[in-house]
Amino acid sequence: LESCINENLLHVSSWLAANKLSLNIDKTNFIIFHPPQKISNYTLSIKINGKCIKKEKYIKYLGIYIDSHLSWKYQILHIVKKIKRCIRVLSKI
Repeated sequence: LESCINENLLHVSSWLAANKLSLNIDKTNFIIFHPPQKISNYTLSIKINGKCIKKEKYIKYLGIYIDSHLSWKYQILHIVKKIKRCIRVLSKI
């Protein structure tokens, strides 16, 4: 699996270079989706141009937080935090 992913990322990297585009490795990460009952024991080393990509438990994609269990836990926590901030501002008025 790891070698297949890295091989495909080489093609992506070549395509980006051919189209005069670049990839910000610092902003690039990956996530492995799995059921909550199963613990992800995968230790993938995914690399682009020799630089490792970080594995995350959750990611923010188009403003929505997605976690490895495909639950809404981090999205709900983020919304609650924003609402608390708004309530705090309104209570001072």
